[in-house]
Amino acid sequence: MNTKPLPIAIALAASGTACIISIYQKVDFSVFVLRFALTALIFYIIGGVITMVLNYTLKTGKKELEEQEELEAESDATESDEESSDKELYS
Repeated sequence: MNTKPLPIAIALAASGTACIISIYQKVDFSVFVLRFALTALIFYIIGGVITMVLNYTLKTGKKELEEQEELEAESDATESDEESSDKELYS
């Protein structure tokens, strides 16, 4: 999963919402810019943290899946060896 644009998307969505609210409240331009800048910065950091957590989770999940597949392959190989030895005994 490509998580690279996630912080930017979160920051833009939050900043857009802050802009709409500021326009609706008819605030001064300096307050408007301050709200926009702070919102963009805070939500960019939050998006970065979310991206790090997602990357760690996806990496860990991928490793666990590979380990599980290896165990299943080993158990399948063991079962097929047992079946072939059983066939030799009954032949």
